[in-house]
Amino acid sequence: FPVTINSLRDVECNIKTGYDILAHYRKMHNGDMTRALQSYYGATDRSANEHYASSVKAKARFFVSKLG
Repeated sequence: FPVTINSLRDVECNIKTGYDILAHYRKMHNGDMTRALQSYYGATDRSANEHYASSVKAKARFFVSKLG
């Protein structure tokens, strides 16, 4: 379905769209999640992209640790 500004206010649509975009970048970078996250963030400042990727990966590790 087409994604619009209004449809992105719907949580399910927003999450699915973000997932689809990240999956695209991950495929584009041959499975490299760090590079995919940097592309997803898209800042022109390389250090900002690196910080974003590190931050997301740290939060993911934290949440995964709480599952076990």
